[in-house]
Amino acid sequence: MAMTLEQLRAEIDRLDEQILPLLNRRAALAVEIGRVKHATGAQLYVPERERAVLERLVSRNEGPLSHRSICRIFGEVMAASLALEDRATVVAAGAPAEVLRAAVAYAVGPEAAVTLAETADEAVAAMGADSASLLVAGETWSRQHGAAVTARGAVWRGGWRMPLDGHPVMHIYAHRASCLPENRPATLALVVDAGALADGVPPDWLRALPARSLEVAGVTPGGADALVLAKMEMNARDAATAWLPEIASQCRALWILS
Repeated sequence: MAMTLEQLRAEIDRLDEQILPLLNRRAALAVEIGRVKHATGAQLYVPERERAVLERLVSRNEGPLSHRSICRIFGEVMAASLALEDRATVVAAGAPAEVLRAAVAYAVGPEAAVTLAETADEAVAAMGADSASLLVAGETWSRQHGAAVTARGAVWRGGWRMPLDGHPVMHIYAHRASCLPENRPATLALVVDAGALADGVPPDWLRALPARSLEVAGVTPGGADALVLAKMEMNARDAATAWLPEIASQCRALWILS
């Protein structure tokens, strides 16, 4: 007998409850890997390892999820794990302590160490020289102190409302050094012949790019052109120098975003 809608949803809930501990177990291993890397001076981000993981998973994927979906899902998992390996200084301000800790847990992770601040000076001082540091602040505090924070070396990176009842809009700031163009991986936006895509898979000349991910973002209504986003492992300057001459002739248009 076919399962009812309620039974199907209950089965999904049961599977989610099994997946969540496994994801957190994986994350805990990433934390241990981060400790080992810091102790030995090893490189934190190893693109070859990430690519090997995705290739192994794709080779074992039997569907119904597409290979692209598998890469996107596990790409996000690995990005979150990398953030745990390189723990940032997290400063929080502008809301009750329990709300701030919930906001940091939502944005960074429940194990993140939090330093509470009152003023813009305290917040920036707590961020210090750590270029990975973050500031999480409530809406009212951000309106009052955001300009002072950015004037002292932080960069506003966006706002969000947590999907929890009663929580205010929060804002996140990053250390200015981490936001400099030469420190940020570039994204290439390429318009290519849609016919070159095989079942949505980019051609070999695109897959040869040193990119953390490749995504076909859309196809024009007539189906002639496709927009492909390549999140590079290098900054815009290096991408332009090393790869634009290689791929420009293959593209109908391209942009470098940083």
